[in-house]
Amino acid sequence: MNDMLGKRKYDSAKCELRYSMALPVELRQLVREVFNVITEPGMRGKGHGSKLMQAIADEADKCGKTLILIPDNEKLELWYNKFGFIKVQQEPKPLMLRKPVEMTTRGNNGKRSAGS
Repeated sequence: MNDMLGKRKYDSAKCELRYSMALPVELRQLVREVFNVITEPGMRGKGHGSKLMQAIADEADKCGKTLILIPDNEKLELWYNKFGFIKVQQEPKPLMLRKPVEMTTRGNNGKRSAGS
């Protein structure tokens, strides 16, 4: 089974999926931290980051993994919302979480349905 660890890349966007060392050992098998999401300057706004994040969300759904991340700012929080992340903590640092979605809850275009 895919453990969803390591670096991911789509054109000029990249990130890393890793265990969150802040979690108890028993949760580390269920949760992956999306870390250091970057799109190269000059290539931003072309959809590379969105395609990367959608691929990661789809992979997490197939593997049944919960994703977490620490957004750098509120603008990014809104962007991560598009991929199913919700803010679950504000202090001491903001934390966002995305639970895996069963493929049957998705519409024809692969996006989450409004009831999800």
